[in-house]
Amino acid sequence: MKKIYTSIFVLLLFSISAHAFQVNNFNLKVGSSYNIEVNQSQEISQIIMGNPNTITTENTSLELLDVESVNADGNYTLRLTVLKQRTAVSSPMMSMVEDTEDPSTGSGLYGALKNSSYSFLMSNKGEIISISGLDEVKESVKSQLSGNLQALSQVDVLFNEDMIRSTLELRFSYFPESQEMNWSENKTMTMNAMPIEMATKYSYENNYTIKAASEITIDATTVQMGTNVELDLTGNQDSFYRLNEVTGFPTSFESVNNIIGNAAAAGMLIPMTIETDTKTTFTLQN
Repeated sequence: MKKIYTSIFVLLLFSISAHAFQVNNFNLKVGSSYNIEVNQSQEISQIIMGNPNTITTENTSLELLDVESVNADGNYTLRLTVLKQRTAVSSPMMSMVEDTEDPSTGSGLYGALKNSSYSFLMSNKGEIISISGLDEVKESVKSQLSGNLQALSQVDVLFNEDMIRSTLELRFSYFPESQEMNWSENKTMTMNAMPIEMATKYSYENNYTIKAASEITIDATTVQMGTNVELDLTGNQDSFYRLNEVTGFPTSFESVNNIIGNAAAAGMLIPMTIETDTKTTFTLQN
């Protein structure tokens, strides 16, 4: 009987310990900094007037995130700085490259982005409370692009606050409000100036890995090259967050999404599929 009680006690102790070490909030050190490296591949396949058209996009970026302060409520002030950014778009109709390291390519927009930064306030649960400094960034970037109408037209899109907030939420808003192992959340994100509805089911795969399975709906009108485009798309996204067990900060974030539907433009109905693969790594610098 003593052996049975001992076994039960050991199992109970292990269960309590495992639960206690489940990371469920941020515990960041002021003064620490992280490199954030993103590699993203996207393929859009369309049928336009019976002809197939494929657009491939490769995005890479390197950013620096500094933990500047923490207030009495446990909210962190963080600063994000663009170090490098490159986008390469290829299709049968055109190709384009924007690169911070080669401002002579493309419109020259990315050259003006280098070393730009803004701050945001984040709770220890990953809620993005506020974003500051975007107006100053836009003013600085626009001053460098004076007279470059093509590049200037993109500045407000790149630094749209709703889109910035959505990007930050995808990276950092993954903790449950309480001790759940499984939970759900519905939210509207902004990507490429479009509202995207995401219904997400989260679950702990282990103490430091969170899986997010999302259903995506896009029912919106956007403007492409001066033409209104109505989108009716649905799909899914599977994401994994691997976290540091002490700080709660991600070490990596990976997502794959597949979207299918139609775009209507200039009297044409254009079937399309969109496949996007994103890998983000977070490396502590100090």
